Amino acid sequence: MAVLTRVEQAVDTFAQQRAELIQTYVRQVWNIWKSLTPSDWWNDAVTLGAASQAARFEMAFLEAVGRLGVSYADAMLGMADVDAGGAFDTSYVAPRQGTTPLDVMLRPAEAYRSLAVQSPSLRPEAWDALEGADLSTVTGWLRASLDRLEDIANTDAQLTAHRIALGRFESKGVTQYRRVIHPELSKTGTCGLCAVASTRTYHTSALMPLHSNCKCGVTPITTVNDIGKDISDADLQRFYDLAGGNTAADLKSIRLQVQTNGELGPVLADEARKSGRTVSDWTPPDRKSTREQAKRIIRNYRTYDAMYAELLDGKEQVKKTVDGRTRIFKQGRRATMVQSRNFYRNYIKALRNEWPDL
Repeated sequence: MAVLTRVEQAVDTFAQQRAELIQTYVRQVWNIWKSLTPSDWWNDAVTLGAASQAARFEMAFLEAVGRLGVSYADAMLGMADVDAGGAFDTSYVAPRQGTTPLDVMLRPAEAYRSLAVQSPSLRPEAWDALEGADLSTVTGWLRASLDRLEDIANTDAQLTAHRIALGRFESKGVTQYRRVIHPELSKTGTCGLCAVASTRTYHTSALMPLHSNCKCGVTPITTVNDIGKDISDADLQRFYDLAGGNTAADLKSIRLQVQTNGELGPVLADEARKSGRTVSDWTPPDRKSTREQAKRIIRNYRTYDAMYAELLDGKEQVKKTVDGRTRIFKQGRRATMVQSRNFYRNYIKALRNEWPDL
């Protein structure tokens, strides 16, 4: 077995620590979603509460990822002989543009419902009443919800870690970086685009182009040190070996295109896929954009809180259109309604603690 270099050890340790943070966060949030009854998944009062709790947990989760990103960046800078002293801001920043964290956290419920509507006759009253084909079908709905949650957590952690690490590099005068692939962290291994992209260099002023469930890391490049080059070359050779028959020349001839996703920013695509906006159209998220998202969420507080109040006063159903979407709050177990409202209120309180002027 090959002995890992200091750089490889640092890259692998960072990847493992980040993966542990993601797993802890997903487990914490999934415990909320999996406690829902079958009818709860169709009740916007409950799913809003679950999403609010998930969004509040994500604030702390992403700050932890940010601190880890600074530690990793400083270790990389040190090995590149760059002074890494001084503090760096790791305050919470919502990692996506054009949508709010609360809307993103509602997506596990949307994933569940999008599959469930394909079987309109299957609406179980309780999980333990399911068996056979019905159980398999509903398990698929829940699996889709969990998969969506895992994808969100991984993507948001990647966006945050890279934003912090590249910001730290740039603050120390480092203007270039390269990506380092992690085949061992992906269920299906590293994709060809990432393998090829690991042979190229990028400017630290731009976020690293991602794709869904990307696991790549970053290393700095200075005028005298390119500490990630040997790792990238070795990992790329592993990819050639696993690909079976693809030569270095074949893969390196692939022409990559960096497109822009409205939420995520720069994303990797094969040049054959000509859709997407140019990168210049997209502005990276920061505290200012995060404040604006918080403002949008808080703006709806009176409406949603009043809807919860009507349910708790005994009304069977409350229906309102909020930000262009119809929300239907339905009567359910009182304890669940109270908990959902508290989840929502606690999230609003957390946002106001971050921005007391809102």
